[in-house]
Amino acid sequence: MARSIVRILLMCPLILGSLAAVSSLSTDGAGATSPTPYTVALVSCFETYSAQFGVSYQVRVDVDAYNLPATADGYTLGPSGSGVAIANTHFYLYPDGYSYGAVNPSQMNISNGQGWGASDVDASNAGPFGAVSGWNVTVLYNAPGGPIAGQDSVTSVHVTVPSPSQCGTSNATSASAIPGTSTGSIVGMASTTDGGGYWMVGSDGRVYSYGDASNFYDQNSGSDYLVLNKPIVGMTATPDGHGYWLVASDGGIFAYGDAAFYGSTGGMTLNKPIVGMAATADGKGYWLVASDGGIFAYGDAQFYGSTGSIQLNQPIVGMAADGVSGGYWLVASDGGIFSYNAPFLGSTGSIHLNKPIVGMEAAPDGSGYRFVASDGGVFCYGLPFAGSTGSITLNRPITAMAPSGTGGYWLGAADGGIFNFGTGFYGSAA
Repeated sequence: MARSIVRILLMCPLILGSLAAVSSLSTDGAGATSPTPYTVALVSCFETYSAQFGVSYQVRVDVDAYNLPATADGYTLGPSGSGVAIANTHFYLYPDGYSYGAVNPSQMNISNGQGWGASDVDASNAGPFGAVSGWNVTVLYNAPGGPIAGQDSVTSVHVTVPSPSQCGTSNATSASAIPGTSTGSIVGMASTTDGGGYWMVGSDGRVYSYGDASNFYDQNSGSDYLVLNKPIVGMTATPDGHGYWLVASDGGIFAYGDAAFYGSTGGMTLNKPIVGMAATADGKGYWLVASDGGIFAYGDAQFYGSTGSIQLNQPIVGMAADGVSGGYWLVASDGGIFSYNAPFLGSTGSIHLNKPIVGMEAAPDGSGYRFVASDGGVFCYGLPFAGSTGSITLNRPITAMAPSGTGGYWLGAADGGIFNFGTGFYGSAA
């Protein structure tokens, strides 16, 4: 049996959808209604790694603001004669028992009514406020007709912030409760090298880390905030666990930590959307796969074949790499397996499934693979079966799976729920 879902994050797309329907609305002077502004704060342990200094951690708070008025964008001049331009929107991060006036504000970038920004926070005894875990985020913005920026309208949330000393072995992403639908459904998972943790990624690019998995910055921008042309559809980790790639349905690649960028299809016109990716054994390349089975190889990833020119019974939904042969497997929604420079060990292509297959994972030594259906049914070939949710009524469908170093695996649901089989439970985004 899977362990009961622990509610670490207060963010669930299913619940939020119903909340959005009853969200309060504000009325402007013309009598029209507009959604009430609100704020989302996401707290993560971020890892910084270098060959010279090793691994260090910091706690980071990412802040998003939604439904802001047009005047929240841009800048307003400060006091007369100062010549200082003040951002129209900024946020304060301060502990329980204090007001936002006790700290300096952080600037937010605004586009089309949405703002984003980030700040590191020291929640240890060495911090300016001592050891605290309860923190508040207040966003101030210049509403229509308001005075100097940041002095008119306010939206606040509360978050739990760990000490940096807690990062590394017991990372857990936490977030404020939100009255909207900004959180993307979970679409992919990856696990750390030792099987002591896992990442989950939403279609909006948010990454949630648990166990000994950490979040990372984009090496080019120094940020983890994504402005997406298309939704994220999957992720894969580097061999040492110090980075990961995210892939969007247009084949756009986002590299974090020590994951290098080797190319993408982001600027190409594709016949079918990208549905998954896999990395080579040394992490110096990766493959992207489209729903028609078209394969795009980058870095030291070799092209061994594809189903791009084959009439498929069902679309391709995922792939996995064989770390020994350097080849790969593709899996279709009916469980049909296509092997390229990798051994064929079996499939469900001729079996009537209750629900379609949504993803797969494989052993690094090429000894086998597993794939999972949207009801959590697990099918194993060459690898042991440790359990499934096939007989359980789920709140949301399974959308991803990841292997554990102990021979077990995790299943991830669209709402961030985690089901662990033959391995440990480290937290969930449900």
